Amino acid sequence: MLNPKSSLFVLVALLALALVSGCAVVVGNRVPPSACSQGPLGTIMVYATPASVTGHDEPVSVYIDGKFYGHTEGESEFKVPTGDRVLLLECPGCESYSATVHVTTANTVAIEHKFSRFPSL
Repeated sequence: MLNPKSSLFVLVALLALALVSGCAVVVGNRVPPSACSQGPLGTIMVYATPASVTGHDEPVSVYIDGKFYGHTEGESEFKVPTGDRVLLLECPGCESYSATVHVTTANTVAIEHKFSRFPSL
């Protein structure tokens, strides 16, 4: 059994290793479990304005390279492996938005999109 001093040392060592490897999850960031095994991470900032389809704003679904990363109702930050990534934003009752972006560790990729409802027939 580890004493409290040893436990603290192990915790600090593991945290340092996670930060150095780029696999740490900071509050508010989303990192899929498989991302840590794919090398260095970069950042995609999504600024998505949802459309009011049912009288209230619908959450926007965020997919990167076909994997669901989460929902956003405004501004969200996503940590992803570096390289070319395909971003897909979907909002119920609206046309999807897709873009291919190049992600690096040096710069944050910012994507902004305002959804509008499909026209009524």
